[in-house]
Amino acid sequence: MVKTHRQLYYDNPSKGVFEPVIGIAQWLAEHHIITRLVFGAGFFLELFAFVALWNRAWALFIGTSFIAFHFGVELIMKLDFRVNQVMCFIFLVNLPFWISWMAGVMARKGNRLPQPAGR
Repeated sequence: MVKTHRQLYYDNPSKGVFEPVIGIAQWLAEHHIITRLVFGAGFFLELFAFVALWNRAWALFIGTSFIAFHFGVELIMKLDFRVNQVMCFIFLVNLPFWISWMAGVMARKGNRLPQPAGR
């Protein structure tokens, strides 16, 4: 993590000194159980990413999890994952499908015929 932050400085030294990340690295080293749980969850998320092919609900869950995961890595390591996040949003979250599906559900709810009394 420290190497990645220092690489930002060496890539463009004219911007000046980048914020130190020694504190974040130190916190991660001191709280090794939390670090293992969080990084382990990211590992298993990527390991079982093929589950997104099962159906659209799983794709939505995996897609939003990937977006959150990449956002967290971006905050910690100062790496840019915008392209990955946009691709997950387009192909896995698939917002146009969910909007049309909800519109269809709402239309079917509104077009129900009243049930006859006594049944």
